[in-house]
Amino acid sequence: MLILFMAYSSSNKNFLCLYLRKINKLYNILIYRNDYTL
Repeated sequence: MLILFMAYSSSNKNFLCLYLRKINKLYNILIYRNDYTL
């Protein structure tokens, strides 16, 4: 499963980078909201 994912990501690095950036932005927003509420 992991090997297939690595092979798929290596053929679509640009798409994977954009996907990781979106996840990172959402994750940062959640952390910012949690810190702001605290």
